[in-house]
Amino acid sequence: MFQFEERGIKLICPAITSYETQQSTHTGRPAGLSWLWGFLKYKNNPEEFRCSAQAIHWYGAEGQDAKTQANNFISYVAHAHDIVNTIYGREQPLWITEFAPLPRGNDRLNADFLRIVLPWLDAQDYVKRYSFFMTEDFLTNGQLNEAGKVYVAGH
Repeated sequence: MFQFEERGIKLICPAITSYETQQSTHTGRPAGLSWLWGFLKYKNNPEEFRCSAQAIHWYGAEGQDAKTQANNFISYVAHAHDIVNTIYGREQPLWITEFAPLPRGNDRLNADFLRIVLPWLDAQDYVKRYSFFMTEDFLTNGQLNEAGKVYVAGH
């Protein structure tokens, strides 16, 4: 893996879920930030993982409005950044490689959510990359819908 780093290619540590549990209901094992603590204890030295950034995922909760999900997302990203920095013992940028409110496919919910989170993401120096989960939800009949237009305008 490190031969790529020596060529100047960025290494991104494994993406983690937005769960922070000691026992996931899916696997029965730690998940999210809890899993990352264990993973990076390899050789008891997080520096062994010479990552350029930490990738994270986040998914909302059905039954919550866009503002609530946006606030939860913002809180999680800020919390994840603090925890990741603690784990690595240094400032570690984040790549948010998947994020979305739930339920999927709700154009109005997606648009309202994005209007809140995109300016916030762009204002965070530590968020280096982000990508919405399932950008197919930005199209209706082959055309950008409201959420798609908000996302494209936000970039």
